[in-house]
Amino acid sequence: MLIALRFLWGRLGVAALACFMGLTVSWSWKSLNHAHMSLGQLAETGPEPPVQTAAPQSPPSPGAAGNGVTKGGVPFSFTRFTSSDGVACFQWSETHRSPGAAHRALEHAVGRSIKIIKREALLDESGRRVGERIVATFSARSRYGSVAALWTEASTFGYISAPSLENLLDSGKN
Repeated sequence: MLIALRFLWGRLGVAALACFMGLTVSWSWKSLNHAHMSLGQLAETGPEPPVQTAAPQSPPSPGAAGNGVTKGGVPFSFTRFTSSDGVACFQWSETHRSPGAAHRALEHAVGRSIKIIKREALLDESGRRVGERIVATFSARSRYGSVAALWTEASTFGYISAPSLENLLDSGKN
């Protein structure tokens, strides 16, 4: 009986974690695409993408996911996924105690960047500023990857990283 309860509890825990991560990823994508300029619009202002053959694209496939609390006591979640073109990407989200703390986390990340490609305010439906979005390049060995879209929205700081700007833009389309 005890073994059956442990098995059932383990299965429920895995199901709850999977549900939580699905909601977190869904919310993160919504947050990333919430501002006036989407990553797709950033592509319109950037260099011309290389010509691609017309091949069916599959949706991003999930990889490892998890959550926890940082040494500083900040709850976080993460997801590794493979984009439709087979490139490994990474999403990270932290829930801070205040918008100011989330903004400090964003500025800390930006301080480690090599170049800021785009920086803009994140506005809600009524035009009020609720955060910021930044696309920046980093050292390949950075925790943010070679290029990342970083953002704050209210008390949340998050980022999605990819090996290249093209890969980042492709991950935002899916």
